[in-house]
Amino acid sequence: MDEFVVRIAPRANSHTKASGHEVCGAIRESDSSYILDITTSNKNYECELPGDTQVYFHTHPINQGLGFSAGDYIRPGYLATPIAIKFQDGKIKRPRKISSF
Repeated sequence: MDEFVVRIAPRANSHTKASGHEVCGAIRESDSSYILDITTSNKNYECELPGDTQVYFHTHPINQGLGFSAGDYIRPGYLATPIAIKFQDGKIKRPRKISSF
């Protein structure tokens, strides 16, 4: 899953930089690969995920900072920023760095 996130993060960050809105969604397994079910809303700082989401991916606009928000720890998830990709497991508030740009 980490490799999948590293692959999609640059495009997601480009969209966030251009639009000022988060890209977010549930990461789901499909046969032998992963897909990202992107969720959109009229909020530029928050995303609404389906209740059955196990692991999510999102970006933050630059004015939101480079770390996870308190509400991000509801479930495991990835955060792609312009400088790094981070993962948190939904339990421990010490994210691990997946990759740097």
